Amino acid sequence: MTYSDTCRVCGREPVAWDQRTFEDVLLCEDHEVLCSEAARESMGRPIHETVFGTWQGTDRYDDDGREFVVCSRDRGHTSTHGVGTLCRWCFANHVERIRGHRDEVLGSCDIDPQDVRYLPELRRRRTLIERAYEQRIITGEEGVRVMERLVAPLRGRSA
Repeated sequence: MTYSDTCRVCGREPVAWDQRTFEDVLLCEDHEVLCSEAARESMGRPIHETVFGTWQGTDRYDDDGREFVVCSRDRGHTSTHGVGTLCRWCFANHVERIRGHRDEVLGSCDIDPQDVRYLPELRRRRTLIERAYEQRIITGEEGVRVMERLVAPLRGRSA
């Protein structure tokens, strides 16, 4: 599988097309549920309380009679989707933020293990890993692998 046919967050196999919030935003089961729950919880909330916008009508139509809509959150997002439905661009941006957070949590540590800042960084990373696991951004196995990699130099093994 390539990036174009795997989960945009973690690279695992995506859910079937009929289970997706947006057909072209491929997510594994865990991340599809995570993102769709966030979108569902945001519906009906004031725009300043959510990262998701909804499509609002413009009273302008394309040649096929579909109304042009703009995102209630970011007027730069436009489409011809149904008025009142979730903005696909806001959803995709949310997915990218999750992916960025996941990359930070699972990434390597740039501090030398001999540096006095290494142990405080390990504590900070452990907290990030625990929160990312609780939020279902990473799996428990991924968190354990990262911590093992980070503590290996302290045990005299190479990372």
